[in-house]
Amino acid sequence: MKSKLILIALLLVAAFQSNAQILCNATFTYTTSPTGQATFTGSTPATSSQVYTWYFGNGTTGTGVNATSTYNVPGTYNVCLIVQDTSALSPCIDSSCMTITFGGGLPCSASFTALPDTMGGVPANNYFFYSTSTGTGLTYIWSWGDGSPNSTGANPTHAFPAAGSYNVCLYIDNGSGCTDSTCSIINTATGTCYASYYSAPDNSAGAPAYTYNFTNTSSGTGLTYIWSWGDGTGNSTAANPTHTFPAAGTYNVCLTIFSSTTGCMDSFCVALNTNPSSACNANFYVFQDTASGPHNYIGINMSSGPASSYTFTWSWGDGTTSTGAFPSHTYAASGYYTICLTVSGAGCVDSMCVYQYLNKTGGMVNINIQAPSAVSTLSKNEASIYPNPADEELYIKGDARMHYSVEVYTVNGSKVMTTSTLGNKAIDIRNLPANLYMLKVVDENGKNSFAKFMKK
Repeated sequence: MKSKLILIALLLVAAFQSNAQILCNATFTYTTSPTGQATFTGSTPATSSQVYTWYFGNGTTGTGVNATSTYNVPGTYNVCLIVQDTSALSPCIDSSCMTITFGGGLPCSASFTALPDTMGGVPANNYFFYSTSTGTGLTYIWSWGDGSPNSTGANPTHAFPAAGSYNVCLYIDNGSGCTDSTCSIINTATGTCYASYYSAPDNSAGAPAYTYNFTNTSSGTGLTYIWSWGDGTGNSTAANPTHTFPAAGTYNVCLTIFSSTTGCMDSFCVALNTNPSSACNANFYVFQDTASGPHNYIGINMSSGPASSYTFTWSWGDGTTSTGAFPSHTYAASGYYTICLTVSGAGCVDSMCVYQYLNKTGGMVNINIQAPSAVSTLSKNEASIYPNPADEELYIKGDARMHYSVEVYTVNGSKVMTTSTLGNKAIDIRNLPANLYMLKVVDENGKNSFAKFMKK
């Protein structure tokens, strides 16, 4: 009898160990039709206890390994799948998101961005080109406008023969009857520019639902602005536009800038969630940490809710993922990466993606996600700020006996001010130009706090 009990126990342990290796897998594929219907196919579940929940980005949800959804408004939608297993023997959770586009029936659309290669030892007038085209199964043909042979591939590099202006064109073909092209003037004169913005809902009296104000924080000279809303409506060329979205949902809002004086072009995209009833909110910001080297970046996780209550899944855009509220990641090369954060828990899920260029100069590209006061609840000895927006003075709200070191950065990562203060004492910001800034506060114990503030 004793030997039988031992045998049963060993079988249970073996079964538990076997099940412990089973993981949730939230990868999926999709197909679309000209009528606006998308069919989604999830990965095969490892066990019958795994539950599949879909968030289609158009205000609707679904369940099951396979699901369909109809998109009545042309635009870009962020589709997320959460796979969860709450069984005792194989608990796991995984999530993934994918952007799909419906453009008035066209299954492909050509677009690209370009960036000068500023690393030493490269040919003069060398540029990186990145296709931001939509569609599946695409082939690419690049025409450089300088008499040189065409190139293929999604992200080529090209050295122009001399400084000047060149009409660069990208042609795409999905092999199923859709072709598209786009052209842009590339001026290889030296100069830099950085696209960035922030947004806030328009809560003024009489403002339509889902209306947002956009504040341009780009840097550069002679800039032209092009806003793409991701909802199928026309672009805007205003510096600081206001836009009304057609419904609650997630929209990939992109700002592209072009400098007529330097030839610089840059883009910045954020997945904007216009659903005010969402119980959780994915929100983060990435900027260059110039204090520790040009290849280091800081990410500020400003998602709502305490970090202990939600699951955070990061997709780095290079085929790898991480979990946790404040991970770190190293990229093998510089380039454009789509960084996505999915927050899930308590029956809520939300995602946000940022399309960002990460520069590699003399080392690997590193990004460290850190916590502002919005994520980690501050103790009384940690600092927050007021008022916001601010005009002439900014206050560190904290322990009146504690000294705080304060650093102010532009949204592009340039440090513009360093000072120190006691808690509840004013910092003079009159000499800062009106703009959006990042504030880093370090207390006597070495604890860091971060916050955004607007200088009026």
